[in-house]
Amino acid sequence: SPEELRRYARLAREESMNDLAARSYSALLALAPSDGEALREAGKLAYAEGRYSEAAQLLARADHDAESLLLLGDLAKREKREDEARRKWSLALAANENKMLEAQLLARLGRWDQASQLFGDLVAADPKDDGAKAEYASALLDRGRLGDAERVLKTGDAGLRLEQLRAQLAAVKGDTKSASRQLTARSPP
Repeated sequence: SPEELRRYARLAREESMNDLAARSYSALLALAPSDGEALREAGKLAYAEGRYSEAAQLLARADHDAESLLLLGDLAKREKREDEARRKWSLALAANENKMLEAQLLARLGRWDQASQLFGDLVAADPKDDGAKAEYASALLDRGRLGDAERVLKTGDAGLRLEQLRAQLAAVKGDTKSASRQLTARSPP
């Protein structure tokens, strides 16, 4: 039944079993092609797997939450449709209740002072949250603020995302030897 498939899909998502979740949402959409939640979640999964055309088609027909609107904005930007991207990001910002997502949206919308303040607040609120540090450092790197990104990255643990950003920072600064060393030191066996 559609509700059983929805329950399986949700459980699979909670357990990070994305292949199973995608198959469950696909089966649900075969039974109920206009199911807003299934369209939205299948679209998010397609986006995460780099299937951008499929993600755009699914998300365009979905019930929109802030995250799906952010992804629709990112998809529009990939296609060089800047005005559409800004419109989707603005809608996502209005619909959002998640502070990290809000900081990311403010940065994408070019409201950097607000984004930087919010990123800083998130990092200060939980200094052990390397995810917040990674998002903040990534936004700083995107803006060419290498010194600020370096300061944020120095305070983090040795998580893979932070190491990747440290390597990106080293490469941008022209230190390819250090960048390569950081990436190979964290490569999975």
